[in-house]
Amino acid sequence: MKGSGWFGADDCAAGTPAGLPKEAGEVAGADPGAAACCPAQDSNATASRAAACASVRQRVTRRNPEMADRPTVTASISAQEREAHKFLRLGFFWTGSLLIIGGLIIALESDLTHDAPARHGLLAREKRARSWLAEQQMIADWIYNNPTWLWGTILVGLAAGMGGLGLLAVHRLVHIEVRRAHNELAGFLVAVISVTYAVLLAFIAVATWESFSHAQDIVDSEADYVGSIYRDTQGLPPSVGQSVRDDLQQYVTTVVNQEWPLQREGKTPDQGWAPLRKLHSSIVTIEPTTMGQQVIQAELLKVLNELYSARASRLSAVQGHIPDVVWWIILFGGAITVGFTYLFGFHDFRMHVVMTMTVAASLALVVVLIVALDWPFRGEVSISPDAYIKTQKSWSDLPFNTQLGRTGDAPQAVRR
Repeated sequence: MKGSGWFGADDCAAGTPAGLPKEAGEVAGADPGAAACCPAQDSNATASRAAACASVRQRVTRRNPEMADRPTVTASISAQEREAHKFLRLGFFWTGSLLIIGGLIIALESDLTHDAPARHGLLAREKRARSWLAEQQMIADWIYNNPTWLWGTILVGLAAGMGGLGLLAVHRLVHIEVRRAHNELAGFLVAVISVTYAVLLAFIAVATWESFSHAQDIVDSEADYVGSIYRDTQGLPPSVGQSVRDDLQQYVTTVVNQEWPLQREGKTPDQGWAPLRKLHSSIVTIEPTTMGQQVIQAELLKVLNELYSARASRLSAVQGHIPDVVWWIILFGGAITVGFTYLFGFHDFRMHVVMTMTVAASLALVVVLIVALDWPFRGEVSISPDAYIKTQKSWSDLPFNTQLGRTGDAPQAVRR
């Protein structure tokens, strides 16, 4: 404090009142009340100290009018300490709230997925599990049964609005000067946190997109296997080949008309197993009479096994989505990232609100992308049965009708 015209407790020993300008020593040096102005001395004499300080300050300001409006060091320090304590209390409150909410969620998840204490009973656990799953299913149904632009706009607007309201609450509780004093450190920390969360969010988005693309590849492969079997039946006798083709037609029709609506609801269908088993029976009961028919039957069985594998993969992809724990990590990570922007002190509060809401909206947009791709067969952005429909339409171009009448000279295969 030396050289600035201010001094503190160290000058009390010289008889100079604390919190007064340096020039006050000349006036208050012989003042018996000057010692009362020192906070470290005579702490019980509050009234006399205040009166002595007022007297000394009055005499000082007569000689130096420019000193009249200067705040005291002790008052300034105490104000900053109060703001700092308020800031710390706010930080502890938010941290504690997040930890409590996270603990409750973990406890609830653990209670639903693991054995609960015996006092709860099996029926109580099953009831809570059904209630939890029903709520999740209701939210998912609302999201995927409405257009993406509708629920996406609501989600982005909700995230931006909550970000702005949170900033308004912090702005009222923590003085802007306290936040502005820590802008440099806050900027460094928010860079670390935001980069970490951005990498995590990008990793989840990429993994979701890869899962969506893999499901699309599975559907395309299954449709290709069906088409390959259909085309290979051209080398079989007319009656045998037609039976196999009829089974394929029934399988494709069942997948498109019965299984796909259930997949769009997030349910695993099973209607296609019956026509597929019938197709399997039609192929394995063929008794080839020529070497060429033996080769065709072996190829049909090979492709049929691949069709089984593709179908099983498609049914697994129906229920393949992001686990609940990952969604909680996305939620809390976004809250921490947006909340850390509250620690900055901007000269224009409106600009601060706009920037914070923009950060929240940009993060919400990535979340919208993840939600849209999470269930490959649900919602507006989903895998359609177009691959099967195109394969089925391509069969009309095959020249089976004209060639079947010319195969009478070939040996007939015998069905068991």
